[in-house]
Amino acid sequence: MVAGASSGLGCEFCLDPVKAGCNVVAAARRTTLLQSLSDEINAMRDRQARCGSAVALQLDVSVEVVKKAWAVFGRINVLINNAVISYLSKKNVQIWLTAIMRDQANKEVFNQIM
Repeated sequence: MVAGASSGLGCEFCLDPVKAGCNVVAAARRTTLLQSLSDEINAMRDRQARCGSAVALQLDVSVEVVKKAWAVFGRINVLINNAVISYLSKKNVQIWLTAIMRDQANKEVFNQIM
């Protein structure tokens, strides 16, 4: 089961196990992207004999998702929690980048002068 599977690393985390013959439960909040991934994986299965299959589940933070995932394949061997909610706003990113640049300048410029 891969949480946060709709894009990026979560999406990639689904592909290799399926190619190796494992079944994957892909879970995420964005169901349209998730369904595309599931369709892509199941199409791979049609082309390659040893591929596993995928099922898409909408992720909400509850036990119900795990129960649904368990019901699909009868077990969950591995859980990859790749689900992230970011609270970064443009202002917070600017503050963060400014702090990084200041720290870098202190290390590379001001330490050389002193």
